[in-house]
This record gives sequence, C-alpha cells and structure tokens, in this order.
Amino acid sequence: MMIRRRYPKTELFGFDISDQTLTTARAKLGQRVLLANGDACRFIPVATFGEEIFDNTVLSYSLSRIPD
Repeated sequence: MMIRRRYPKTELFGFDISDQTLTTARAKLGQRVLLANGDACRFIPVATFGEEIFDNTVLSYSLSRIPD
C-alpha cells in the first residue's frame, strides 16, 4: 500500500457502502486500515470513526458513483 509505505505512522480509515467490498478490503489490508460500512452521501466522521476531521482524503472510484 503506497500511502502506508510513504507515511508509515499515519492512521488510515476507509468506508464503503458494500459489505462485499469491505470483506475483500479486510482480507487484503488486515488491521492496517480501520474500515467501516458507510454511505458517502450520509457520512458522519464522528459517528463512523470517532474523528471530527481528517488531514487528507483520498477518493477511489467514488465521484462517479455519488449522485449530484
């Protein structure tokens, strides 16, 4: 995982609406990333991860899936 190699001390979080995608991600990433089920249109960081803000955000295959 490129982010982890470049920034080894960073905390990584991820969420997806699909349980199947999260299962695949957990199998690949293990404990290196905190993953949760969530809807990007209704994302509440504190409720999902206990964090109010994030320093950086990476979106992968997301923008085309979120309605206007």
